[in-house]
Amino acid sequence: MGRNFGARQSATDTPSDFNPNVNLNGPWDNIAAGNAVCTDWDGPCFAGLYTFANDSRRRTPYVQQYMLNIQRQITDSMLFEVGYSGNLGRKLQRMYGFNTPTERSDPTDRTSLNDRRPWGAATFDRIQTIANVSNSNYNALAVKLQQRNVNGFTYLFGYTYGRTIDGGSAIRTQSGDNLFPASSYNLRAERGLAQFHTAHRATLSLLYDIPLRFQNRAVETVAGGWQVGSILTFSTGQPFNPGNCGDVNGNRQGNRGDATGISPFVDNPSPQEFFKRDSDGRGPAAMTCDVPVVIGGTTYNELSARQGNVGRNYVIGPGFANWDFSLTKNFQFTEKYNLQFRFESFNFSNHPQWNRPRTGRNDLNYGVITSARAMRTNQVALKFIF
Repeated sequence: MGRNFGARQSATDTPSDFNPNVNLNGPWDNIAAGNAVCTDWDGPCFAGLYTFANDSRRRTPYVQQYMLNIQRQITDSMLFEVGYSGNLGRKLQRMYGFNTPTERSDPTDRTSLNDRRPWGAATFDRIQTIANVSNSNYNALAVKLQQRNVNGFTYLFGYTYGRTIDGGSAIRTQSGDNLFPASSYNLRAERGLAQFHTAHRATLSLLYDIPLRFQNRAVETVAGGWQVGSILTFSTGQPFNPGNCGDVNGNRQGNRGDATGISPFVDNPSPQEFFKRDSDGRGPAAMTCDVPVVIGGTTYNELSARQGNVGRNYVIGPGFANWDFSLTKNFQFTEKYNLQFRFESFNFSNHPQWNRPRTGRNDLNYGVITSARAMRTNQVALKFIF
């Protein structure tokens, strides 16, 4: 950190005669809440410092893994396996903040956000930190069926039924999870489905050597030796937070709202209605941002003084069903030289793989899916082997 802390050194100043008006013993003494005053400085002047900090108690996260598998040989070429696998993650890191505002004492409390900061906003705004405050656990049942090559045909089938729970899925979260907890003073409320949780996933890979052989060498070169392959993948969707009520309780963390008791899921989800909408069609039916309470004859919103009871990652996005296809031909010139032609098609059936629906508050298209992943993509390759 340089000496020029809080004041700008002019072109005529030298280190011997430069005297800043602030120092590290009281670097923000000249800052008043809401009305910053910076002397000897003609640049921007800020009140409420946003600070990045490291927790001195940070430790190395660790994961404990365990599994138990049972295999059974069904035939000379077929193997069946069933097993359990799981892990525990401890001291995992996530982002949260010190000096975030505490909740209001009750809905009639009209103290400002800065008044409710433990250290006041005249000196500090949020103090962003990363610490070992999250745990995780994963439990899964796995099934595998493997057919080794018989008459040119082989396949591998796998199915997993699992559940992943944590208190934060990453330091820098992906879309759909909260960067900061709903309340930095109650991190236990962040425990929920991990963002990468997938309840059901099944995959099937197939490979078949087409048994076409020809005596004529020219015909064999063109029509013989073809191999087809496919990978089929089916999985349920992953959880995420479908929007929130904004800063209704005045802590700049985002209030998830209160559950209404109505399921967020429709019986037959479609791109036009993937989640249930409320009566005015502008938000989720499963959650409300307004919980009326009467105090002294005046109606207030109870959520203005507390975090809602809706949990983290309580909805599941669209599932995934995909077919990848390949066609391969080997041209054998000599024992040493071989040319391989490959045609590969991803999402061969051109089936739409839906992205998450829109979930913004006051969005007339709440619960409507308006985008999809990549459609069919083809590629052709030649590989010379020697």
